[in-house]
Amino acid sequence: MMHRKSSRSSALLLLLLVFPASVANANPGSLLMIGTLFHLLLGNALIGFFEGLILALLLRLPRIKTIIVIILANYFSAWAGGYLLSIKLSEYVDITIMNVFNWLVFYVIAVYLVTLLLEFPFFWFVIRKKNKALLKTLLSISIVNGISYIFLAGMYWLMSSTSILTQLEVVSVEELIPEDTYVLYYISSDGNAVMRSDLAGNDPQAVKHVTSIRHEYDRLFVRQDDHGKYDLNIVIFEVNPYSKNEQTVLRNFSVLAPIEHHILEYPEREVRDLFFNFGPVPSIAQNSEWNYHTGLWPMEGIYGSNEITNKKFNFAMETPITFWYVRNVTHIQGDLLVFQLGSDQICMLHPESKKIALITRGRAPIVARPASPDDQENSTP
Repeated sequence: MMHRKSSRSSALLLLLLVFPASVANANPGSLLMIGTLFHLLLGNALIGFFEGLILALLLRLPRIKTIIVIILANYFSAWAGGYLLSIKLSEYVDITIMNVFNWLVFYVIAVYLVTLLLEFPFFWFVIRKKNKALLKTLLSISIVNGISYIFLAGMYWLMSSTSILTQLEVVSVEELIPEDTYVLYYISSDGNAVMRSDLAGNDPQAVKHVTSIRHEYDRLFVRQDDHGKYDLNIVIFEVNPYSKNEQTVLRNFSVLAPIEHHILEYPEREVRDLFFNFGPVPSIAQNSEWNYHTGLWPMEGIYGSNEITNKKFNFAMETPITFWYVRNVTHIQGDLLVFQLGSDQICMLHPESKKIALITRGRAPIVARPASPDDQENSTP
């Protein structure tokens, strides 16, 4: 099952995160998004109907009254449970590839218990006049919700994508570091600085301080100047949520750096922000037989194909609480991929060996071969 699994808590989070994005981008989204919205808006009525009918038949209660009350119970637990588990609790937990399995187990249990707690007053209301009302309420709410929970848990599992969890081995980044020398650039998790480190994330140093009102959409990217030199740039949001500004971070910062397909094809167009930075993965590897792509939605994740061997892969993580996009990918020597996973995990992946490592925390990474310090120029504010 998945993180904030069950019907109730998961639904609100995805409604808030997915529905506005789907409407704004005229894209229907993934199966999980659509299924969760259906569950939140209409599914609770169907579940409440069958739960109420079962309860009425078991305890010989008025059918219409019981069904109506239990439908209300389902909607209340969906919205209130979503607020408690998907919103409030998420402010205090830090879920990464290192601990995601434990948090999934926790949420599976927590969702069920919170559902029982929130729906108890409704069950008590319809059972209170029966003999041994408290015992019957506790038993009936556990049994009825247990039946629907098994169904919902299975449904959400089938609609989710968990290949990052189920197919990849999490290893230390030192196990994947290539022999070639690379430098990692990224935006700090708080969005206030552009950082530089080695490819293992060691000795991070700030190379530029930035200010942005929506730093979760800021990102680093590379352009070549008229002389073929590579410049590291950042697109940041200023003044209002829809005003983007490009700034140069470092000039001539690399002897080889990844330039994205859409920048090469349309150099005069406005650079995409982080959310829309998906598609073909730029490569600074030599003699690779692999082509890699990223998808818009978390369920699409990152995928690749080898035209020579006909091998393919697709790794993704989209559950009701692990809504992890793959963004700002660089393909480096050894068919390694460095990218942002979720909100601020910078990871390294070797698809063929199915190994993944957490490098550091940050956003919008760029991996490049370093230029000589004498050639590198800091940008002016």
